[in-house]
Amino acid sequence: MAKLASRSDVAVSGIGGVGLNAIQGARLAGAEWIIAVDLGQATLKAARPFAATDLVNGCEVDAIDAIMEITANSGGASVLVGIAAVAARLTFDPVGLTSGAETTIGSRMATPVQTDIPALVPPWREGAPKLDALVARRGVFE
Repeated sequence: MAKLASRSDVAVSGIGGVGLNAIQGARLAGAEWIIAVDLGQATLKAARPFAATDLVNGCEVDAIDAIMEITANSGGASVLVGIAAVAARLTFDPVGLTSGAETTIGSRMATPVQTDIPALVPPWREGAPKLDALVARRGVFE
């Protein structure tokens, strides 16, 4: 868990299902700037209704430079989120990934679902988080 402080700046790279929920989580935690970063314009547009304040297309600009400009060079933490295959290895440019970050941490789903999921129901009824908008299709699964 990133333990986001209120009025923090957040950049979310990769605007799929996990990224959209990271944006919503940042909004619910009280983030001031929520920057969506992706390589596709369609996915970036999808981030706006989920509370992204800024959209950065990594195909058009240097994403790190854009984030630093939007946030006035604020530092903080770089949080890695995702589920990889058991034998997967991650390689990255630590300078590029953590530019301006004071620390890099991993994240995993370790939530007490018996309390956290029911706690989302009242805000969901009021429109936040936008869970219905995450549903791509409905059907009967066998």
